Amino acid sequence: MGLGVLVALTANGVGFGAALTATYGAVGAAAIRLAGSAVLSRVSAALAGKPKQEEIKRDLSFPTSRPSYRYPYGRVRVPGTALPYPVVGEYAYACWLVSSRPSDGGFTILIDDREVELTGDPYDFTLTGGATATEYPFEDHTTIWIGLGDQTQPPQVFLDEAGYVDGGEELNWKASDIGAGCTIVWAKLKAGDNGQRTERWPSAVPALELEGRFSKVYDLRKAGHDADDPTTWEWSENASLCALDFLRENPFRPYELRNLALPMWEDYADVADETVNLNSGGTEPRYPLSGVVVFDGSELYTLVQPMLACGGARLTKSGGQLGVVPAAPRTTAVTISDSLEGFSFSSLLEDASLVTELRVNYSPFARGGESAELTPWEIPGALAADGGQPSVKTLDLSMVSSATQAQRLRNIFGKTARLQRVVSLVAPPSALKAVSGSVIDLDLIAPYGTYANGLYEVQSIGAAVHIVSEDGVA
Repeated sequence: MGLGVLVALTANGVGFGAALTATYGAVGAAAIRLAGSAVLSRVSAALAGKPKQEEIKRDLSFPTSRPSYRYPYGRVRVPGTALPYPVVGEYAYACWLVSSRPSDGGFTILIDDREVELTGDPYDFTLTGGATATEYPFEDHTTIWIGLGDQTQPPQVFLDEAGYVDGGEELNWKASDIGAGCTIVWAKLKAGDNGQRTERWPSAVPALELEGRFSKVYDLRKAGHDADDPTTWEWSENASLCALDFLRENPFRPYELRNLALPMWEDYADVADETVNLNSGGTEPRYPLSGVVVFDGSELYTLVQPMLACGGARLTKSGGQLGVVPAAPRTTAVTISDSLEGFSFSSLLEDASLVTELRVNYSPFARGGESAELTPWEIPGALAADGGQPSVKTLDLSMVSSATQAQRLRNIFGKTARLQRVVSLVAPPSALKAVSGSVIDLDLIAPYGTYANGLYEVQSIGAAVHIVSEDGVA
């Protein structure tokens, strides 16, 4: 009796040849299907066809008494959801929920798509605090307060001028209307003269947006960060740290540290922070993230996919823990030159189902998150390999704000979508040096090597018992 390693591999870098088939039993077929679903997950989850962030932000701007739970990440423009508020005389004492968690700050405020220039302290909630507008059309008509999540009361002006008293208006403000732990904007708005009212307030309920740095996240690489103390965390747009925060801090099924393959997340964070030179001059981080996650009842796995797409990453299991595999160069972990028990080899999709051209949606920061589209990109060699039959898909990168980052990811997703070969085998124990996401060099003897040799990414790997009987039949 000896130990073997059951490995499911997916080709990394093979050509665009026609679909290949192999004969295999029921166990082999199951292993191949599992490997196939894993390799396509990072591609199919991102091939959407519509700009999701644009729809999310549009929905958040609608007034409601039951606002959606939302987490903004990175540097982004986020619409506030107007809550019901009182009007006293010619003044509205308005309030918007912008984030369901604390924020870093440094915000620019826009009302009905117009930036509001302010003077004063928007974080001072005392009677003499707040920031007032200094330019037309808002001057003398607008005072703003911003709660970053640490506020202990509404603005004192709201309590004094539109506060609730027994038997009074239900919409009036109470001292308990704090919005603790949330990013909230309060505004005292004056209707003003009839002649300028429609110009100053074109919407019945003004549309307010905050633009700046939102969620603070835990960085497992920093000694000063305590995973259980959010006051030690800092703002970051790192795609790995933001996705890790989402998994740990979501309100429905948060992951504990012991359930996460932290070395894999740390490696991804380092990759995301790498500096990339731009052809136009200057640099940018390799994989930043900018966008809003709204908890709309979807599965967490679905909600995290746009975040993973910012780094061309996919989730994986390693030692029973949830890990991540980013789009990054990797060295070969091990060479496999023998299979102890059987071998199965297949391709995943028929040529007609393969992608030949990608269209990409992303969200330029300069346009306030409004979607844009890259020039359609034909995957090199794909159309000819598929007999001239085009297959066009749209890639949703709506949490990417950089055109150059979107272009890099477009190339990665396009080439990944063409990788089809899957191998399942029982390898010698030396293969246990690899984990899911590792690169393996397959160097089998004929006849197996004729069809399958090359570089592969490990989709799943685990220890197995290999029993050889006395008559040599395994």
